[in-house]
Amino acid sequence: MEAELEVDKIAKLELAINGILSYCASHSVHDSLRTLPCELQRIHHAVNVEGNDKLKGDILNGFSNYTYRIYLEKDPEESAVFAKVALTYALWNPTAVFSLERCSNEKKMMEFFLDKFREQEEFETDSPVCQPYFMKDLSPEARLLCCRFEKKQEMWGEQFLNGTIDERLLDKAARFVATINSTNLEDVKIEFPVDYNDGIKEAYRAVCPIFKATFEKIAAQPITPQNKHFLDYTRNGGVEAFAAAIDQSKVEYENPDVLLHGDFHIMNCLVENMIKNGDEVSFGPNASIHVCDWDMSHVGTMGRDIGPFFPFPIVCAFYFAAEGKLDKATACIDAVWAIWKEYARIMAERSPLVNKFDDPSGFLLKLYRSCLGWCGIYGLGANVILRAQMNQLPYDRVSEEMNAFILASYCLINLKALEWGFLGKDRNPEFTVLELEKWFRDIIEEQIQFLAEKGAEEKS
Repeated sequence: MEAELEVDKIAKLELAINGILSYCASHSVHDSLRTLPCELQRIHHAVNVEGNDKLKGDILNGFSNYTYRIYLEKDPEESAVFAKVALTYALWNPTAVFSLERCSNEKKMMEFFLDKFREQEEFETDSPVCQPYFMKDLSPEARLLCCRFEKKQEMWGEQFLNGTIDERLLDKAARFVATINSTNLEDVKIEFPVDYNDGIKEAYRAVCPIFKATFEKIAAQPITPQNKHFLDYTRNGGVEAFAAAIDQSKVEYENPDVLLHGDFHIMNCLVENMIKNGDEVSFGPNASIHVCDWDMSHVGTMGRDIGPFFPFPIVCAFYFAAEGKLDKATACIDAVWAIWKEYARIMAERSPLVNKFDDPSGFLLKLYRSCLGWCGIYGLGANVILRAQMNQLPYDRVSEEMNAFILASYCLINLKALEWGFLGKDRNPEFTVLELEKWFRDIIEEQIQFLAEKGAEEKS
């Protein structure tokens, strides 16, 4: 299966290259100087006009779609563009029908918010939206979206893996997602009606049975010293709670509360490369952030965007705890809290949904509960069950035994978040939003301390 996938990635890369060349060739030499972005001008002139260069491509880490960096062989830096090839299914669930219209809707959403963010002072010279260039059908089963390639940028997850986070990015990230989520749907109902990009929802509906079946298998595995803390909790009603939470998430998923990016997680955020000098780390001058992968954008439930940002920093904190680097673990968790606090502040001020509650605290409690629920969905469902982003984790930094401890702690945290987000009072205590925030941080800190102790035991 893996070999077939690699062959198909290469085949789709050739399709993308030919699609870019064809698009460029549809512009005359004279018009290309006026109508094509500078990278595509270079490509058109070098390949279609002069014929003295050729296009090449690097395969990137797309999880739903094939993604590539495409560039001229003789001019790789200045000519590079980003290419996404969307298919009639998601790579993580090949059996579900996944409409190609998501690619068209992605471009529409990007173009709308590209300009909207430029109206904000902190983004006026550098919008967090990658510039879309063009879209083109490659076949009845494949659609190409070509965008600007953000140079000298890396996934934001690299900072969390290093335990050194550019704090200037935290408010920007919060403002990015809050700006989208607080958009008044009445004001954009022509551009983004309630059923905007509704076709993407079938992918989540289809994967829920996979989540439940796989979790049952996880819960049934033998108890070991490494997973006992997770399986003891799971076997005390956790399997039934997980299934009930997944069912409730499907109900919540259909709520037309807010406009969503739909896939806002740390690996979809590109930031300036870290500058490393031995143990010293510094950051680029601009604190630039660009958010990619808008093809899951839709009108949906509150909390759906901010929740999936939480899991990766949490698991990074767990690795640092196991290594005895508690300052770096704290830095990862502090970053999560900073983003949530700023996001919540903006949402309380701007979201039209606030008016549906008796007071802002009721709105924030609902928002945070939903946030935790989708944190759990992403951590347990996307990461653990579907294996998304798990290849990014620093397995080689700790022993195999310690990796098992960390995975069990990660599963436990996300299961508890999932339960609190989607289940009723019979499973959860009464909380204010401040109490709920403290509860979640406390259970994370508890696992950080647990892993730190296990790491120290292993070294002694």
